[in-house]
Amino acid sequence: MAYDSKYYVLNKEKYKEHNTKYREQNKEKEKARHKIYREQNKEKHAEYERKRRALKRNANHVFYSTEEVIEKWGSDCYLCSLPIDLKAERRTGREGWETGLHVDHVIPLANGGEDTIENVRPAHGICNSKKNKYDTIVMIGA
Repeated sequence: MAYDSKYYVLNKEKYKEHNTKYREQNKEKEKARHKIYREQNKEKHAEYERKRRALKRNANHVFYSTEEVIEKWGSDCYLCSLPIDLKAERRTGREGWETGLHVDHVIPLANGGEDTIENVRPAHGICNSKKNKYDTIVMIGA
């Protein structure tokens, strides 16, 4: 094991070149492998995406799971106060996604919000996608 690590450090460029070449020659195979990984590790992949988005915006990121969000804030939508169907599809565009769970940033990352459990709340998919319209209506009415 120690030998392998030492060899890798001494030949890092060689490994990078080989891996890059392999990925270029096997794009479809790699795409399928990544798809399977995402399906088998949904929570891990969601965490990776949240972290990536936060880092892209120079926002603070602290690990939290979907279960922790539900435990802390409950399973009612924070925008409309109705119960969320936790078994419904979560991905936008799929059947039933409107009532499914979306973990929403109260202060969006784009507006300087952090990716922490203190700044996220459970919401219906449809409420989350329409919330900017609600904010606009509230601001116009104020």
